[in-house]
Amino acid sequence: GQQRKRRGWGAWANLLQKHRYVFFCLSATCFVIFLGVSIPNARLGASLPSIFPDDHNQNRVSAIFDEFKSSSSTFPSGFEEPKRTANVCQGFNFSHSPDCDLLFCEARAVEHATAKGECRCMRRAHDSGCAQTAPVTSEMLLIGVEAVSLEHMETMATFASKTNLAANVSSWQANTPEDLPMILLQEWESGMVEFHHLKKVSLTGSRKDATPKTFCGWQEVCLCSGALRCVTSDSWHAVAEPLKLDVADDSQRRLLDPGDGGGMPCDTVAARFTKLQKQRVKVRVVFGLEPKTETSLLGGDDGEETWAFLELFDLRQPWAQRNLYSFCRCMPQSLRVTTKWCWILDFRAFVVEQKQLPFPVHSSLFHDMAMQAINEDTTSATSGQRYLWVLGSKVRGMYGSFDCDVDKNSGSEKILEFKTEWNKYVKKYNDGAWVSAKGAFHVSTSWVTAEAQGVLISSAVSTVAVLLSLSYVGMLLITRSCALSMFVVLATLYVIVGLVFYITTVTNSALGLIEVIALIYFIGYALDYSLHIAHKYGSLKKADDKQPLREGGRHAATSMRLRRTKFALKSMGGATLSAAATTAGASLFLSFCTLTIFRRLGSMCLAVTVLSIFAALGPLPVGFLCFGPKNPGLCCKVTPRVDHDVSRDSSEARARE
Repeated sequence: GQQRKRRGWGAWANLLQKHRYVFFCLSATCFVIFLGVSIPNARLGASLPSIFPDDHNQNRVSAIFDEFKSSSSTFPSGFEEPKRTANVCQGFNFSHSPDCDLLFCEARAVEHATAKGECRCMRRAHDSGCAQTAPVTSEMLLIGVEAVSLEHMETMATFASKTNLAANVSSWQANTPEDLPMILLQEWESGMVEFHHLKKVSLTGSRKDATPKTFCGWQEVCLCSGALRCVTSDSWHAVAEPLKLDVADDSQRRLLDPGDGGGMPCDTVAARFTKLQKQRVKVRVVFGLEPKTETSLLGGDDGEETWAFLELFDLRQPWAQRNLYSFCRCMPQSLRVTTKWCWILDFRAFVVEQKQLPFPVHSSLFHDMAMQAINEDTTSATSGQRYLWVLGSKVRGMYGSFDCDVDKNSGSEKILEFKTEWNKYVKKYNDGAWVSAKGAFHVSTSWVTAEAQGVLISSAVSTVAVLLSLSYVGMLLITRSCALSMFVVLATLYVIVGLVFYITTVTNSALGLIEVIALIYFIGYALDYSLHIAHKYGSLKKADDKQPLREGGRHAATSMRLRRTKFALKSMGGATLSAAATTAGASLFLSFCTLTIFRRLGSMCLAVTVLSIFAALGPLPVGFLCFGPKNPGLCCKVTPRVDHDVSRDSSEARARE
């Protein structure tokens, strides 16, 4: 029986020898096909594998729940019934008081920007009486003018004479300009602030006989620079004709611009690339929390120990409210936001529309208003505390959720490019936000999946490269032959490519976590059988081979390769085939398990076992017969050729064969 097996392996070696180039070309062709088909069919899957089969109740229930829309999208927010130390003087101070260090007025943005060299004016009649013989006066406040020249005063006198109120006034004369404290203009909701110089110019005119006794003159406020205009009472009315003064513009004193999406088109966009909400990338932006990146070496961390509240985050501050409102109100269209759930937007609507209070809320009222909004506002999309972190009766943090018109199943490269847009927007916000509103960061499962795919494939490639290098070194130590070590590495690579072909093409699976782990783990199977065959190929000794060599250099090399290959197959062919059959038999049962993780591992183990034994008994011996070393030895030193007994005649040798 033993002799029969050895003759069988010898016949197999003779067959490979006879058709060695055909077998080599077929093996190389299979390798190219495996590699060429696997690359375009490869799909990465970074999610954790489901342990249940596709038709299991667990997966069917999840699929049914995915058909239901979230309550926030079914009932959107629109689904509701219509409903340091200084003495600061409020308003305009025409009579300069030495106690005023700064003038302040609440402002709003002008509809049309003031042209250079023009002043837009508001006018009202004097509200105090005057003597019948007193001259008519026109008091003019110039906002945004640093210096007033004689030419400017002549222009203002001409401007005063053209008004209808001055029909019965003659001889207008401008008095010396007066410097007033600088004025601060602020639009409360956006926080836009401008700081301007303020000049006062008084003009006097002589009365005519027809001038009414009650007419004493008027007051004017002229905006010569900037984009804000003080909010005035109903007694003021706009002057149609602008005052043209060639003065230097001090608009560089603007302190802060409102958030407008960076000057880019902003607001939500219509869904073009995704039809279903569950297809879209969902991004959540967190405010007021600080994630902890350090984890304990032993034991798991409690969920609450992975983050902490930011100590400086304080939504009571009006600027913090403005920053968050600006972040959510107008988002660049490059972010492809189709739907947004942002508590600060609904909180502003609650305060302005239901409580009739200005937004942002004063710091002393914020927490009270926030709790009222949580308890009373039940119709908005962000009602309750779902989007807030409330400690006691104080809001310590919040997050906004944004649906984006980007398919979450897009390639990792596209997803990471989209993530870059969010990185830019959040970084710009943190750079410009008030200190009590900084620290925002964004998260998304799509980011994790895309990054995991890149890390997964790069780590798999690097790990396979390291393992192949280690297998080469290990084989070199065992066989003491660089050539044989390279043959084993190539056979191992052949099996790996075949396994990738099986995963991506035969089973049509993605290269996920389980597949990559299996690919790395099964390198041992891919290496084992080929290593034994190669080791026996290089360990042929005189006592093992009594056949004489044929004369002639080329025939001698061919004959030596054949004898070494026969010896390797006869010595280890049966053992490796039996080991492969044992492993394949064990993995075969795993292939029929109910749990998918065992089924996938079993099928991959079976595939790599079949590929490994095929490579060890097919392509590897063919490679030895075609290009194998005649006398394997050290990389830089060839061992002496085996001394064969040449006294036996060739007929005896052929009979032995």
